[in-house]
Amino acid sequence: MNLQKLTSTFWAIFAVIAMSLFSISCSDTETTDSTGFAIYYTGMTDIGPSMVGTISSPTYKGAAPSDFAITGITLNGEAYTGGCFEIDPETGKISISDTKNAQTGRYSISISCVAGGKSYHFRNIVTVKMLAAAPEGIKMTPAQLTADYGDVIDINSIADMPTSQISTEGEHISVTGYKVGPVALVTMNGEEKEYQPLSEEYKNCFSITPQGVFSIIQGSEEAALLEPGVYSVSILVNTKVAETILEKAVEVKITSKPLELVYSKNEGMIEEMTGNEPTEFNTCVVPTFKGSTDGLEFAIYSVTPATDKIKINEKTGQIYVEPGHGFKEGDVFEISVLARNAYNTPEEEGTVFENVFTLKTVGFINPISDFYYGKKTNNNIISRTELARFEITPKINGDEVLYKFELPEELKNVGLTFDENNGSITAIKGHKTPLGDHKLKVTATNPKGSTTIEVTLTIKANPNKFTYIHYGNNLGEGGAEREGVEYQNQFRFYKQGDMGEIKAPKTDFKGKNTDLKWKFTKIHQTGIKENGEDGSFTVNGWKNNQVGIILVEATAGDDPDTQVTVTTPVFFHCCSEVDGYTVEYSPMVLHVNPKTGGASAVPVIKKKGVALTNEQRAEFWMDYRRAFNYYNNGGVRSNGVAHENGQPSGSVVSDFMVELWNKCNGGKGSKQPMSYFATGKGGELIKAKDEWSTTLGYVDNGSDLNKRLSVNVVPNQWNVDGWANGFMVGQMTFLENKRPTNDQLNTGKEIFPFIIWFDENYEK
Repeated sequence: MNLQKLTSTFWAIFAVIAMSLFSISCSDTETTDSTGFAIYYTGMTDIGPSMVGTISSPTYKGAAPSDFAITGITLNGEAYTGGCFEIDPETGKISISDTKNAQTGRYSISISCVAGGKSYHFRNIVTVKMLAAAPEGIKMTPAQLTADYGDVIDINSIADMPTSQISTEGEHISVTGYKVGPVALVTMNGEEKEYQPLSEEYKNCFSITPQGVFSIIQGSEEAALLEPGVYSVSILVNTKVAETILEKAVEVKITSKPLELVYSKNEGMIEEMTGNEPTEFNTCVVPTFKGSTDGLEFAIYSVTPATDKIKINEKTGQIYVEPGHGFKEGDVFEISVLARNAYNTPEEEGTVFENVFTLKTVGFINPISDFYYGKKTNNNIISRTELARFEITPKINGDEVLYKFELPEELKNVGLTFDENNGSITAIKGHKTPLGDHKLKVTATNPKGSTTIEVTLTIKANPNKFTYIHYGNNLGEGGAEREGVEYQNQFRFYKQGDMGEIKAPKTDFKGKNTDLKWKFTKIHQTGIKENGEDGSFTVNGWKNNQVGIILVEATAGDDPDTQVTVTTPVFFHCCSEVDGYTVEYSPMVLHVNPKTGGASAVPVIKKKGVALTNEQRAEFWMDYRRAFNYYNNGGVRSNGVAHENGQPSGSVVSDFMVELWNKCNGGKGSKQPMSYFATGKGGELIKAKDEWSTTLGYVDNGSDLNKRLSVNVVPNQWNVDGWANGFMVGQMTFLENKRPTNDQLNTGKEIFPFIIWFDENYEK
């Protein structure tokens, strides 16, 4: 099929008819003349960046039209020359592609054709309205919701949860859905709000409907996480081509009366007064309070035995005793505290927390001395290893000691914990503390006074750290290695005898390969045999026209706290001739972030060892058809459960794949979610889809030879309560024909030449 292309620089705002999968709104335009001849085109009004589109052949009144041509284009009424519109001279179908950077606006396309031996010109007969890729002016109304804690956690509560409605401004392509994004706890530092990020599970406390209505999930197991306080929730807005985050979209205020009061150390000591030396007491650390802090005040409710010398800071809840108390050694006081906030009624005195603190009178309290970290002689310098788990506890003499840490910014939110009760510093395995020296101040306080020291935490390089395993490749000329990380760990064999040893890989490990512990796991088709301790192995298990995947894992170090493990996939292609043809993708793997999608290189098609010409490639057809296998490699749902291996139907079913296929109308494992072509009757000629909104990916069978037969992954589609992270292999069928029927392509020659590798952390 020869297409007439209007050349230019147009990089429009579309990438999806043959790839993007999004619903398209259409309207009819009719142009007629005095002879009664007329043609009817649909317009396109819902297309955006990285989308492609197709406007179907026109219907007509009168003689059959032919010899279609684009005669002009305007953008918002101004003359425009661009290169993303093509028209089929035989059918009049208009294709839209190469639209990455197009201007938004209204494009009007003028067309000529021939009918009944006469030429006709139709001015501005087709309208394409290109819209912004993502909404602007996104907002939530109202921006703050308030709910009572008791109603939130009680599924039987008759109270309705409050809602907020998301809205957008301006013209943009259609929103395809919303998701609850990151959640943070809001606290106040003076007049400034501070946002403490919370774990992923907090997302499950909230919901947002496809219509953009946000609310709290009442009575759920996760709802119990929402203790009284203010929570900031971000919202993810998905369109056909983009994902936009509306940060801090809505605040949710959970209110309650005082519920709980806990002193981290619920016992304290005070010295008796002897001579002329006064003594005093202060809890130092503010107690943990559960409940709304609006209008919160504390008071001493009772002391047993009774005394008026024990007092409380009404704002913080800190218990203290001033000098002149007259307590004697052996006196023990049980203290009950009253808490009241804005949600107590005027008739209520508040909530009493009985015997929450015990104060003992002793003869002597040891003052703080010999306070240090590490060795006494090392000037509080502590050396630890990057990524390694550790715990450091101070040495100190003194009674009733509490700690306060002053931290530099680089020690915050990197996997370190600083305990104010015992002064310990702990790190989780894999912590992200930067290499080098980090200085912090630690103050130890007790009733006799306080001492502040400067501590240096030195993070040294982990000798076990390494980041990659590279076996090379044989995808170059004559089986030579091809340069580029995108070709790494890929091997193509043309016959069984080509299979054999894969030599030891290169790594950035500072030691020898034999110092590493190796593990090999078969994932798909190909077999393996371990050769030794250097990471080499023998590949076997030839499968005609199949691809294979194994996982190679290498671990450095024996200490569980410091050891590092790196895992990499290795890919294989058994590329034998099928009906005289070979299909060779190089790379044979599309490493892609499912959020952004992407396209592979164009394959080399050979017939009897000779590459097809451009003319032959234009008549070579290939499409995904069946046997879609998914192998999970880190994809998890919000509840932490991993996505399942398997197919959307068959003997080994993956619920993850079933859900993906269902949302794309691909019941019973239909080819449609991965097909370029529309479903048609067996004897009908193959036809590209008109509707792409339910497509996960496809083989590009368009007319652009620079893209023809490339494998495309549609952005933002491979997600069912968690992104795809793993490998997908599907069967393709092919044939060489000027224009085959559906039956012919369905029953074409069967091959598995390609692997899609999903990785949500991948950056090209």
